[in-house]
Amino acid sequence: MQGPFPAYRGDAPYVFVCYAHEDSTTVYADMAWLEEEGVNLWYDEGITAGSEWTEDIAGAINNCTHVLYFVSASSVRSRHCRNEVQYAIEHDKAVLCVYLEPTDLPDGLQLSIGLSQALARYDLSDADYRGKVFAGLARPGATALKPRARRQRWLAPSAVLACVVAIVVAMGFWREPDNAPDPNSIGVLPLEYRGPDSSDDYFADGLTDELIIALARNPELRVAPRLSSFYFKDRSASLDEIGRSLQVRYLLEGNVLRTSGDFRISLRLIDVKNGSSVWQETYSRDAQAIFAVQNDIAGAVTRSVLPDAVAPADSGISTRSTVAFDHYLKGRALLRTGRSAAAYQAALEEFDTAIRIDANFAEAYAARCKTYLSRYRRLHDDADFTEAEAACFRALTLQDRSHPTWQVHAALGELYRVAGRQDKAIAELSMANTIHPNSPEVLRYLGAALAASGDVDGAETTLRHAIAIDPSDWETRTALAAVYYDQHRYEESAAVHQQVLDVAPEYTNALLGIGSARYMLGDREGASEAWIKVEQSNLPIAKTTLATLHSNLGTSYYYDGDFESAVESQTRATQLAPNAHEFWGRLAESQRGAGHPDEEKAAYERAIAIAQQTLLVNPNDWETQGLLAIYLAFSGLDGATDHAERMLAIDPDNPTAHYFAALVSYALHNYDAALASLNQAVSLGFSMEMIRQDPDLKDLAAQLPEQFAAIFQD
Repeated sequence: MQGPFPAYRGDAPYVFVCYAHEDSTTVYADMAWLEEEGVNLWYDEGITAGSEWTEDIAGAINNCTHVLYFVSASSVRSRHCRNEVQYAIEHDKAVLCVYLEPTDLPDGLQLSIGLSQALARYDLSDADYRGKVFAGLARPGATALKPRARRQRWLAPSAVLACVVAIVVAMGFWREPDNAPDPNSIGVLPLEYRGPDSSDDYFADGLTDELIIALARNPELRVAPRLSSFYFKDRSASLDEIGRSLQVRYLLEGNVLRTSGDFRISLRLIDVKNGSSVWQETYSRDAQAIFAVQNDIAGAVTRSVLPDAVAPADSGISTRSTVAFDHYLKGRALLRTGRSAAAYQAALEEFDTAIRIDANFAEAYAARCKTYLSRYRRLHDDADFTEAEAACFRALTLQDRSHPTWQVHAALGELYRVAGRQDKAIAELSMANTIHPNSPEVLRYLGAALAASGDVDGAETTLRHAIAIDPSDWETRTALAAVYYDQHRYEESAAVHQQVLDVAPEYTNALLGIGSARYMLGDREGASEAWIKVEQSNLPIAKTTLATLHSNLGTSYYYDGDFESAVESQTRATQLAPNAHEFWGRLAESQRGAGHPDEEKAAYERAIAIAQQTLLVNPNDWETQGLLAIYLAFSGLDGATDHAERMLAIDPDNPTAHYFAALVSYALHNYDAALASLNQAVSLGFSMEMIRQDPDLKDLAAQLPEQFAAIFQD
């Protein structure tokens, strides 16, 4: 079917139309009246003959103000439609979804467009439908209307204005700062602690957390995530500014006072639109009533926003011991103060105390599991993983199966992810997301598990969804940057790490990420600049961060041929992080370059022992399998080929894995196999510059110069 008019070409704002050709009759009719009303429209009629059509599509989406997506069974089946919508979401385009018929979305597509404005064409009158579409495409600051007089109007000006106001209030899914929020949205500001002892501030923060979780259990209520709300703790900002920043209609604020056996919570629910108090209450109770009060508050606030809503029956916390609960809140607060060994230990002591008081406290066991997991990932002590495993499975046995606890399933999902059992990790984290939907923390874990399973598209979609929920969540951005780095998308990785610094300037690990990405791109100067900024920072720096910094600098020295400086830096790294096998492996190769065979042997022995222990926890860790193969090969020990084969079986399309395989073959003097692996690594996207500069391959280049040079030919 021929299009109703030519696609828009020009510099004015326009709308990109995404649809399935099977729906052309309906879609073209809608496009015709939109065009008549003055909306510039680009659709696939605008593809230039003889051009690369995907480039035309991408360019049109890049330059549009909105994407109008006509949803139907046909468009959902269309790979082209799904790609267009996904590309639009990734490039922060406003997407208006028009359902032509009731349509079930695949999980991935549902996750992508979950925050987009949507309306059901099949369930609306023509007047209502057109008014809502027009409102969605005429938002302040992003209008797609042509700068010309419209030839006719289907609504009088007052009716159009009424429609726009109605849609902004009734369908306010837009998250941009200049637009009205969802009317069923609320932000919970950190409760102010007014007691004499400021160290009890954790109690107010903990109650704030629990209120956010309790309110979020209602799927009709959009609750601003914790990190965004806590940004305003101890900051001076008006309620109007906070509401616009969080994009919420309501704000819950209040204070807490606690004495030896009693507490008082005073709360006020404010309509940000006009500054009026919608609800307020003061609760003065003895300590034992804290759980009941939390339920009462969640119910009262929910009904104030949603009069017909039924609040959850209980708080969702498995303990009824206020003392155990208090220690649980202390432990969580300690983890938020930092990731030092001291913070981990102090938090574990609080969780252990909570468990001693209430041996059936499932959430305390889950918190214990996650704390040990975090410490294991940083310090590489196998005993920590063993403790995490025991705590997670104890939490699972304690939870009420009829009322599963999201904290338990999130912790168990992380445990499985670290252990390399990604199918189980995804199942557990999906369960956690079902119980506690749209939690950035859960989505971050799920995205990491999807990436580890090989579903990179799913990982990227999930992590971007989490970032859309809470743009201030630097940890999720860090996870996305890691996905890009692992996929050798170094420019994108560096860009996302820079976004991390924009929202969390104190997170110096982002500078390490930028430096590593710049280094892999061959930008030595940019890498050094980023790494030096870490050293020059006046902020406290964790030992593991410093260890990574020194190891990165040592690797740079190694590739430059400055082996003594490399030895010095790698030695410092191993002193700061003695259980990281990769640092010992890099020290060994630096010692080899410097001509210190005895020291090389000792360093490789240490690297091998730690790597073998690591694989007991996660035998599917392709990187550790490959590095262990390298350690064994350069040490002249058996088993290198077996581990290299396991690495490639785990991740056969990973360019770094083939690079590792080349180093193993080179060390075993199998030069033909080394060249074949290098060719495969380059074909999959590995940095040719890294291969050229690798000191371990210079002998290969000298012995087989023509074959080695052929690697770099197009």
